[in-house]
Amino acid sequence: MGEVHDEDEQGPTSRQIAETPHLTRRMVELHLSSVYRELGIHGRAELVTALWS
Repeated sequence: MGEVHDEDEQGPTSRQIAETPHLTRRMVELHLSSVYRELGIHGRAELVTALWS
């Protein structure tokens, strides 16, 4: 899941991340949803803040 975090802080969409051959858009969205729940956040902007705080 670290790869998703690294790419997410740069700002690509789930579709762009999913263009990596071994990932699907749905897989990216499921992983991000799981991270959001674990951190108690609701979206990408909050994820970036949480990662840098």
